[in-house]
Amino acid sequence: MGEQSSLKGTNRQRLKFISKLLDDVAALDYMIQERMIPNAHTRIGAEQEICVLNNEYDPGNNAQRILGQITEPGFTTELAVYNMEINLDPIDLRDTCFSTMHRMLQRKMELASGIAEQNDAHLLITGILPTIRNAHINLDYLTPLPRYHFMNEMLRKLRGDDFRIFLRGVDDISLRNNTVMLEACNTSFQVHLQVDPYDFARAYNWALIISAPVLAAATNSPLLMGKELWSETRIALFQQSIDTRQSHYAIRERKPRVTFASRWVRNTVTEIFKEDIARHQILVATNDKEKALDLARKGKIPKLQSLRLHNGTVYRWNRPCYGILDGEPHLRIENRYLPAGPSVTDEIANTLFWIGLIHGNPYENPPDHFGFRDMKSNFYKAARTGMESVFNWKNKVVPAQQLILEELIPLSYIGLQKAGVHEQDIQKYLSVIERRVKTHTGSQWQIKNFRTLQKHFGTNRALHYLTRLMHEYQKFDMPVSSWDDVTKEFIEASNISFMTVDELMSTDLLTVHPNDSLLLVSSIMAWRNINHVPVEDNKGNLKGIITSHDIKALQHAEAELAHRTVREVMIKDVVSIASGSSLSDAEHLLMEKDISCLPVTEKGIVIGILTRKDIAKQMRANVTQS
Repeated sequence: MGEQSSLKGTNRQRLKFISKLLDDVAALDYMIQERMIPNAHTRIGAEQEICVLNNEYDPGNNAQRILGQITEPGFTTELAVYNMEINLDPIDLRDTCFSTMHRMLQRKMELASGIAEQNDAHLLITGILPTIRNAHINLDYLTPLPRYHFMNEMLRKLRGDDFRIFLRGVDDISLRNNTVMLEACNTSFQVHLQVDPYDFARAYNWALIISAPVLAAATNSPLLMGKELWSETRIALFQQSIDTRQSHYAIRERKPRVTFASRWVRNTVTEIFKEDIARHQILVATNDKEKALDLARKGKIPKLQSLRLHNGTVYRWNRPCYGILDGEPHLRIENRYLPAGPSVTDEIANTLFWIGLIHGNPYENPPDHFGFRDMKSNFYKAARTGMESVFNWKNKVVPAQQLILEELIPLSYIGLQKAGVHEQDIQKYLSVIERRVKTHTGSQWQIKNFRTLQKHFGTNRALHYLTRLMHEYQKFDMPVSSWDDVTKEFIEASNISFMTVDELMSTDLLTVHPNDSLLLVSSIMAWRNINHVPVEDNKGNLKGIITSHDIKALQHAEAELAHRTVREVMIKDVVSIASGSSLSDAEHLLMEKDISCLPVTEKGIVIGILTRKDIAKQMRANVTQS
C-alpha cells in the first residue's frame, strides 16, 4: 500500500495519478518492445506472514512491541496487531538456494520467537489461526498506523455496506463486518519468482494451470471460528473479506479485487496491468513526478511507482510484479495462494515444488492443451477439497494425488535440474511433498485432530489445544507428514479448572425477539426440549431471557399465551457472563445467583449459553477419563 506519507486521496490528486499510471503502462510497453529489461538473473524471494499469540494461544496484541525490539531489517507490521511479516532478501535460483532460504527464514523466526517469548507471546505460522474469534476482527485490533486506517476507510467507502462472508463446508459460516479486519484472519507464505520478460505469457499461463495441484498439496486452513469449511478457507475468505463490489453490480459481472484471473495472457504482462486499471477503482494516489515514458525513451530505467502502487491493491493469486534490483528492472510472478505453515520445512518444499514446475513447463503454448475455465474450476476445487480433489487435466479426470505423484513431482524435478538447483536440495524438499501427499496435509491433520479433541473438550477448548500442538511441532520445524495424532495421554491430562465458558457453551442457539408470540416460543421450546431461550434485539444485543418455568406458569390458559408477547414475560434483569471467562467463575456465579443458565456475551452480543447441566456433564466426563 506504499509509504504512509504517500497516501493521498483528493479528486485532483487522483486525476494526476491516473495520468501517471497510464504513462507508466506506456513506458513498460516501450521497455518490453525495445528489450530494455535484461534476463541475466533468475532470483527467488519470499514473504512470511506470522500470527502473534498470547500465553493462552489466543490472538495477541503486541506485534508492534515485538517488532520494536528487533533491530534486524526485514521485519514489518501487518494489518492486525496479532500479525507480523518477515521479508526475505532475494537470492539467485541455483545450487543450494532453497537450503539457504530455509536457513535464512529459520534464523529470523528463531530471533523473533525469542523476543516474543520475552513479551509473553508465541509465534505461529498457519493459514488461519484456529483460535481467532469474532471479537478479534474489529478496529480494536487494527494496527494503529495511518496506512491501515486509510485502507480500511477506502475499501469500506467503495463497498458502501458491510463486508459479508458466507462459506459452506462441513459447517456453514455467515459473518458481516463493517471493517476490513476479516482479511487479517489470513496468513500466507508469498513466493516471488523472477521470470523472462519476453516469455512472460508462457510462464504466467503455466503458473495458472499448476495452481490447483500445488494448492491441493499445500492446504493448511480448514477452520474458521470453530467451523470446518474449505481445505484452504483462506481462498474464499480473502476474496470476500475485501470484496468492494456492491450487490446491484451482480448482473454486470464486475470482477473482485481478489481473483484467479479472467483469461489467458496472449502476449505481454501489460495486458494484465491494463485490465486491472480498467476494472478496479483507484484506492491510493501519490505525488509521483516521474515521467516514465520519457525516461524509457532516453534509455533510463523508470521506477513505475504509480503502476506498482495500483498493482499492490489488486490481489491476483498469481500476481505479476515489476521491480528494480541492483539497478536492473525485472518482472516476476508472486505466488499468493500458498498458506503459512504448517512448518518452515513445508513452506520451503512448497516453494521448490512450484518453482520447479514453472521451470519444467513442457508446453510451448500451454493454452493449446488446457481450457481456461477448467483450470479456474480446478483451483477452487483444490481450495474446497484439497487432496481429495479430482481435476480436469488435459481432457481427463485425474485425482489430485495421482496427478502430483505420477506427473508433477517428476516434472518439477526436471525443471529444478534445468535451473541448476543442487541434487541434495531437490531430493530433500521434493520428498517432503511426496510424503505429505501420501499421508496428510496440514488441513487433513487439523481436521482429524480437531474432531478428536472436540469430542472430549468442546469446540473452544479443542481449538486451543490444537493450536498449542501446532506450536509445539513448529518449534522443532517438523514437516506435517511426521506430525502424530493427539494421544490419549494428552487428553487425560486435561483439567476442567483451565476451561473457559467458550469451550463448553452451546452456540447452536435458538433466540427470540421481544415482540415474538409467546405461544410460538412455547411451542418451539417444547419441540426442541430446551429450557432457556435468550431474547435479543435485531442487532443481537441481549435483552432478556425466557425460561420453561415462565412458560409453565401461564400454560393454564393457551389463549393467554397466544395474545401475549415475549416482552411481557421475559426476565429483563439477566445475569450473563463475558466470553473468555473461566468455567470456575461461571460455576460460582450460577451457585451464587441460584440460577440454572448463563447467556455468554461478547460486547453485549449473545454468542452462546451455558447451563448447570453442561458443567455437570463435563465434570462427569473428566472423572470417567481419569
